[in-house]
Order: sequence, then C-alpha cells, then structure tokens
Amino acid sequence: MASKPPKTVRTIDYTARDLNLDGRRELVIEYAGGIGDGGGGQSSTSLLLLDFNAQGPKIWGSLPVNDAAFGPDGEVFRQAAYVVQVEKGKTPRFQGLFLKTLSKPFAEREQYAATGKVVPLKLDPTPPFKLTRLW
Repeated sequence: MASKPPKTVRTIDYTARDLNLDGRRELVIEYAGGIGDGGGGQSSTSLLLLDFNAQGPKIWGSLPVNDAAFGPDGEVFRQAAYVVQVEKGKTPRFQGLFLKTLSKPFAEREQYAATGKVVPLKLDPTPPFKLTRLW
C-alpha cells in the first residue's frame, strides 16, 4: 500500500478596512498548504475573504497569491505570486501586481522580481472551506 505524501496547512487571520464601504471590517484568512515527499512538492497560499452582516458571516471567495513547485534539492521549478491591491466600493475590485521567479533556490523564494504587470484578480466563489455556525 502506497503512503500518502505529508501535507502541511497554516492560517493567519486579520481584518481588512471596510472594503465594501458598509461601515464594517471584513475578515481575511491567509491559508497555505503544501504537499510533498523526498522527491519534491508543491505549495500555495490564498486569501479567503469573509463579510459580516446582520445575517452572519458570508464567504466572498478566495484569491490565490502564491504558487510554487520545487524539486528534491529545494530548487524551485515554477513560482508565481501577486501583491494584491483593492479598489474599495460597494463591489470591491481586486488587482494583483504579478511577481514571479523561476529556478531560484527555495530558501530565497521571497526574493521576487516584479514584472510590472498589473492583472485583475477574480474571487473564486467556491473556496475549500465551509462556514459552520458555532453559536
């Protein structure tokens, strides 16, 4: 029976300053995960955005902000990342300054070179989470 590669998941939570101009902050959950074995692997990071109103929390969706694949020696085969910019409004718009790096040692993965290209980012309305009310 083949063993499954190890997975890791981490989250960081913070609030955003009223992106939809309704007078309330939104919750942003940064979640990251990876899967790999001795032969390499993959990692990704996304932002999950939630709004809170009188009916309770509502998932807006998620934005991918980083994706990387790497080999057994830590060499990055492919990596892409975005610096997210938000235009506030009744329906906020998201843009990303596209950053990328190729074939850099994994330990230096945070040292990106900006491409200068700004691209629109769309929220994925079907994030890998489900809200469960606990109260």
